Amino acid sequence: LFCLTCFFSVLPFITAVEISCSNKGFFVEVDSGALDYFLVLFYMLLLSSCKSAVGKESPSVVKGYLSKQILVLCIILSVLFYLLSLSSSLIPAVGISCSAVVFQYSPVLLACCKSALLLSYFRATLSYYQMSWRCHGKDISELVDNLQKHGILTSKSAAEAMRQIDRADFVPEGGSSYADAPQPIGYGATISAPHMHGYCLSLLAGQLKPGASVLDVGSGSGYLTAVFGLMVGEAGRVVGLEHIPQLVDKSIESIKCGPAAHLLESGILSINVADGKQGYPQAGPYDAIHVGAAAADLPKALVDQLKPGGRMVIPVGQFMQDLMIVDKLPDGSVKTHSEMGVRYVPLV
Repeated sequence: LFCLTCFFSVLPFITAVEISCSNKGFFVEVDSGALDYFLVLFYMLLLSSCKSAVGKESPSVVKGYLSKQILVLCIILSVLFYLLSLSSSLIPAVGISCSAVVFQYSPVLLACCKSALLLSYFRATLSYYQMSWRCHGKDISELVDNLQKHGILTSKSAAEAMRQIDRADFVPEGGSSYADAPQPIGYGATISAPHMHGYCLSLLAGQLKPGASVLDVGSGSGYLTAVFGLMVGEAGRVVGLEHIPQLVDKSIESIKCGPAAHLLESGILSINVADGKQGYPQAGPYDAIHVGAAAADLPKALVDQLKPGGRMVIPVGQFMQDLMIVDKLPDGSVKTHSEMGVRYVPLV
């Protein structure tokens, strides 16, 4: 739908450009009306990028302000204006009468279209950031409360585990530990925003039961790895994989500061330097696999290490990323679907 909109938006601009050449150089004449088409296209790109970034993080945005009806309206208007621009040459008599009537009002129609797109973009952006602002807290308890209040963290067991693992132990000094935003942890890595942790925990809650085995790929700060450890308990097994040795050392020290320290000591929880794309078959198969960085494609090795009945949550894509849910059914077949649009650092 978006590609069609781009196509019909660019066409009028192409037909409205005239390039001439003389002994003084090249001259480009552009029909001033073509700029309106480009403005509409620009707003469409803004909407598309906003929808990709927000995804399902704010359902009211996707279902309301970024509705397909707006995109359809833009396509219809673009097609209408383009056809009318050709009508005078294709059917002179009809074209003149149509242009006289419709093009008299085309600035008004374009203005309405642009206003609708701007309003949609503004409301979508405002709704997204309002959600983020409301989910922050002065401490970990208030942060978790806000995630629950906004319907992001839906698992009670995950909420209890998040309360016990203080995010401040995993965010470097000077960072905003309880802000609902990613925080840099060094070496080009980040600890994900709390709302993304909340979503991933909620999506995996059915598999994160006492005694379960969990693989955390791209464990980074180690925060979510520690939360997994508390959820599966002493009868479970949690393996974190990180390719940057310095982050592995820092994450282990951070985990030792909290209630998951005994899981490290007993070997129930471990963090290893490894290539996350290859997984960790020594401790597999796994009931749950969480990937904290975006893979260009779905890694087959990770799918193979899922147990029947297991689930993997993984961001997939490069410029445009989707948070993919991969379920391995009891018969061994695999079912995947996109849960939302996201933006993660790449899995390397």
